Amino acid sequence: MAKITDFEAIMAQDEKYQQQAYYMLAKRANQRMRDLTNAGHSTKGAVSKAKTYLKENQNRETFIQSKKLTGIELKENIRELKKFYESKTSTAKGQKEIAKKHRDAFAKKGIHFKKKDEKQFYAFLNSEQFKRLGSLVDSNQVADDFQSAIDEGVSADEIQKGYETFLNDETTFEQVKERRDKAGDLLK
Repeated sequence: MAKITDFEAIMAQDEKYQQQAYYMLAKRANQRMRDLTNAGHSTKGAVSKAKTYLKENQNRETFIQSKKLTGIELKENIRELKKFYESKTSTAKGQKEIAKKHRDAFAKKGIHFKKKDEKQFYAFLNSEQFKRLGSLVDSNQVADDFQSAIDEGVSADEIQKGYETFLNDETTFEQVKERRDKAGDLLK
């Protein structure tokens, strides 16, 4: 009998075995996604990727828990479970390791943030707004500004409103730069 997370061995088995293995894996993956979501890890990594795939392809939030999937549908679902399980961010431990690597990488660039601000910071880094800003302004500068403002007690909402004003062409970069010179960062 194949190990339950040995996906190559599962795929080599007959369809009945694949159905049973898929059911157990889907049940476990759904529980893991719930646990990670409850721990605040639903906007990044494996959970986010799985939910995006499920929403776009199956109009669902979780993996189908069924022993009745067959053929191509069964194989596609097993492949998606494999991606989820093989992602380092599919576990709380993996999420913590990745967060530490990110903190260390930012620290090397001179960007330090408190652990309590980490969720806000990563939510911002994963936001569409950050992507749009990064296409206009150096993303390291944006991340540094965000952290500086947090350190000064500015809320994440206020910071993002300031960025949105810039993105909506309500201020020019020269005006933003002037504000930086006067206030010390892009966000005031």
